[in-house]
Amino acid sequence: MSALARRGSEYRRLVDLSETLLAGFEQAGYERIDPPMLHDAAHVGLGGQTLLDLTYLMGNGLALRSDFTVPVYLLHAERGRDAGTPRYCYSGPVFRRSGPGDDRPTEYLQLGIEYFGSLRREAADVRIFANILSALHRSGLSDVPVMTGDVGLFHAVLDTLDISERIRTRLRGLFWRPEQLRAQIERMQSPVPLPADLTSPDIEAQLRDRHVIQGKRTPAEVAEMLSARATDTLSREAANTLLAYLDIACPIGEVPERVRAVLGTRLDDVLTRFEDRLRELRHRLGPETATLPFRADFGRRHEYYDGFVFEMTHADQIVAAGGRYDRLAQKVSDADWPAIGGMIRPQILLSALDEVAP
Repeated sequence: MSALARRGSEYRRLVDLSETLLAGFEQAGYERIDPPMLHDAAHVGLGGQTLLDLTYLMGNGLALRSDFTVPVYLLHAERGRDAGTPRYCYSGPVFRRSGPGDDRPTEYLQLGIEYFGSLRREAADVRIFANILSALHRSGLSDVPVMTGDVGLFHAVLDTLDISERIRTRLRGLFWRPEQLRAQIERMQSPVPLPADLTSPDIEAQLRDRHVIQGKRTPAEVAEMLSARATDTLSREAANTLLAYLDIACPIGEVPERVRAVLGTRLDDVLTRFEDRLRELRHRLGPETATLPFRADFGRRHEYYDGFVFEMTHADQIVAAGGRYDRLAQKVSDADWPAIGGMIRPQILLSALDEVAP
């Protein structure tokens, strides 16, 4: 699909809508910034494989901005701890690679907000969620479907189970692909036999002698992976627990009860923080927020999220979304900056507003 057309009355409406949304965020205490469109290609992988696959690499050590989260975080990291607990807002184009038959735009506008450094994580989660939702309402989109989830809750479930670190890491990495995750849970219950020509104790040597290994793994890494698959399996009990958790789909206010029905008291400390977020939601947005939809297998599509996530849609298109990404700090530096953000796609929002207009 062609790049964003920067002309005509529709583009002027889009610019005006974006400016109105940004002005609202500034009034709510967010500092307006303008991250560069080009950044060091070495940082592209910080956002995860999905974002990496969408990014234009320029061939000169630079990458074209495909999302704002990493560029904004890098800008904040440059300011260091003296920046305190700032809140930023931004707007501009992002650029996405598309494959054959993909009709999604290669360039579109994105605007949003990020909040760094608050140790009151649950309150910060709700602030970002409420600010994004309020911006949609102020624009005129009052009836917007919402979905919520919690990546950190899934990680906590994995940590309670008696499983190997290899299995835990593999399942954690598949969380953003629910169908593949469930299929992997089923497969991991049975060992994967070694190939017939790899039967001796020295599998690594046989790999070196008889096989051509494609990709970046060394023969030693491949040998370790094959041996683990042949001996390291997921018990039926652990698999049933995971599948029962992933099947939870209910109002967000019922989540603690439903999780305890699956795991007993093993996650009480994590659920206490979840309940803190529920109280913040009720306090800030009213008791009706307890009915917001929640899915245990919902994590959005970017691997940098590791906590509370949300998404607002219209006609099956994402209008706005966001979530917590605390672990990104550990990939950039030794700093510990809790982080959560949310974004709005003004082109989709404008289309939605036209559809609901009387």
